[in-house]
Amino acid sequence: MVEEMILENSPACEIIRRSEPKTEDEFREARTVGLGGSDAGAILGLSTYKSPFMVACEKMKLVRRSEDTDATRRGKKREPWLRGLLADWFFAETGKQVKVYSAPGQYRSKRNPIIIAQMDGFVDIEGLGLGVLEIKTAIDFMMPYWENDQIPDSYYAQGQHYALGTDLPYTLFFAEVGDTFLYRISPRNQEFIDKMEAQEVQFWNTYIVPKILPDPAGIEKEEPYLLQLYGKSDSEQFIALPDLAEKAARYIALGEAIKPLEAEKDAINALFKGRIGNAKGAAAGAYRATWSRFKKESLDTAKLKVEEPKIWQKYRKESDTGRLTITLPVAK
Repeated sequence: MVEEMILENSPACEIIRRSEPKTEDEFREARTVGLGGSDAGAILGLSTYKSPFMVACEKMKLVRRSEDTDATRRGKKREPWLRGLLADWFFAETGKQVKVYSAPGQYRSKRNPIIIAQMDGFVDIEGLGLGVLEIKTAIDFMMPYWENDQIPDSYYAQGQHYALGTDLPYTLFFAEVGDTFLYRISPRNQEFIDKMEAQEVQFWNTYIVPKILPDPAGIEKEEPYLLQLYGKSDSEQFIALPDLAEKAARYIALGEAIKPLEAEKDAINALFKGRIGNAKGAAAGAYRATWSRFKKESLDTAKLKVEEPKIWQKYRKESDTGRLTITLPVAK
């Protein structure tokens, strides 16, 4: 059984919570007291899943977090098991002993109180001493981000953020990528930490303190946040944004430029399918093309609504959505 560890009397950080949040409201509140490890990559522009806009929305309590995805639910479920597996697996892989601890507490930097850390655990590796443990799970297609001893950029920033907050010398990443287990040791990088801390402080003082939202970055996961903030529109109000005139023109130009590229892509798609035929795939020089075919089941909601309206009403689910349209100027 994995023991718990609380960093007591650390010269670098103080404990502000001794247990993990048990409810969504507690989790939300815990994240608003400062900038955590998962915020670091977003603020530095290294994350494809989170943006500075999303971080600011959460810190200002303007939105509720998006619902967990299958991937995040799987990660939470697998984390205790992976933590329990680590010691034996690491010894078999490296020949080195490691003591693994869970870390239920939340910490705050004594030197810079906006820096907070809530980690997956701690490890004490033979010859390296105490460090941070970060557990990751991902599906197979993420493997290229871990190859050749790499660490995905946003995770690297997360590990360095924990080194900043706790003053520990390294972070051990233990990852389950598809069916493969792997580890990466990320030593403390003071040059990176100094630059990261400066950007985190600037972000906090520029946006969080005066309660000003940064502009959205355009990643897919921002859409639910935008709809939570601005889900209802005043049909009579039309505002002026003269500084975005060039962006509007560029938006339309990009749409026109993309059309022939999409048509060309569709043509290549059809060409490969026609040539592959009944085979599973084909080699095209150094490239591999695989044509996966499978049956897809879906619910005929229109028919269900007509024939079984009570069942449709019971199980229907509403979600907020929207669409932005930009048109050319109207000729006068």
